[in-house]
Parts: sequence; structure tokens; C-alpha cells
Amino acid sequence: MNQTSDEDLLREFQKRKVHIALVKSDNDAITGFLSLEDIVEELIGEVQDEFATEEFIHLSDLINRDGVIPELGEVDKKEAIDRLIKKAAAVYPELNETELVREVWKREAMISTAIGNEMAIPHARVNLSKPVIIFAKSRAGIDFDSYDQLPVKLIFFIITPISAPIIQLRVLAKIAKAAESSIFRQKLIEAKTGDAILKVIRSADFSYSIESNKKNNPLP
Repeated sequence: MNQTSDEDLLREFQKRKVHIALVKSDNDAITGFLSLEDIVEELIGEVQDEFATEEFIHLSDLINRDGVIPELGEVDKKEAIDRLIKKAAAVYPELNETELVREVWKREAMISTAIGNEMAIPHARVNLSKPVIIFAKSRAGIDFDSYDQLPVKLIFFIITPISAPIIQLRVLAKIAKAAESSIFRQKLIEAKTGDAILKVIRSADFSYSIESNKKNNPLP
């Protein structure tokens, strides 16, 4: 983005009073997310160019078996996010739980991280050495104040290093791309164990570079 386009985007975000927006291609496919924070960082020059150092992102590299909650049960949004935070702190001891709570709820206070199609992507940038994902599922569904009014059943909790701002958008875009597949979403809902959930994620973890627009998605 050039300086003028960044400023135009900032004015548009301020006009609409939003903090996050979907990015779509010419054929109306979701290709990623853009946040107010990212635009501001671009304007003030704090974002570092990381695209040259890591071309591919694989979701299966960011989530392990211990980071999966196969069933949350009937919980509300606060309890669901609190359980995700506690799981993250337990699996990754380097995380500061207090910092995580603050950053996650600061983001949720801006706008719901539900993205429609029964999915949500709460996220935070904190002091962390590498990006990680905690996954949780609720077959009953959770009211996340989603724009399509559907209860959220699938949650990808994304935690990325505060020193690497671009990586968060790349992970968000990767999940958004996979989430376009109704088959992917349904298989996740039907999976009953952590191992089964990871198998579904691996099967959808197609190798393509968002930056170079290489696509090889095995799921329709």
C-alpha cells in the first residue's frame, strides 16, 4: 500500500467506526483481514517486512494436540475465551496470562471477532517467541455477536509475537481461506477427538503463499 491509500483506508475506517474489515478479491472470495491498528502501524512506519523471511504458513505448524479443546460444552462467550486463555497459558509457559487476558479482551471490546459461518478468531499480539493457535469447538454454539447471527461453533484463538505485526494478518488470512470451505467446517464440527480435529486441519492446510497468490486448495 502506498501512503495515499493508507490514509484513505484510515479515513474510511474512521467514517464507518470499525476496527477490522474483511479483504475480498475481485471474485468476492475472502483473502484476509485488515485492522485499524495495522493501518496506523503502516502509516507510522512500525511494520517490518517479514514476507521475505517466511513464504508459507501451515496452520498445523502452529497448533499441537495439547492446544486443542475438542468440546467446550454449553458456555457463553466470556467463559469460552477464558478457557482458551487458560489453555494457552498452560500449553505455552512463556505466555503471561495477565497480558493475554488484557490484549484479548481489548480486541474483543473493539468489535466481535466472529467472522460468520459459525467461526470466530479471537486474537492477540503479546510477548511470545513464535505464533501459536489454540483451537476449541462447541457443538451447542456460542453467542459471539456475529454479523450473520449464527452461534459460533469453531474457534481459532491466534496468538502472535508483538514484534512481528504482519504475521498475525497472514495467519488470519490463512484461516479465512480455509474457512471458505463448508466441508472443512463440517468436518471440524463432526470431529470428536483432538487427533481427529488435527487431522482435518492438516488435510485443509494447503501450501500456498498469500503474498504470491499461489493456490492449491484441496477442499471446495
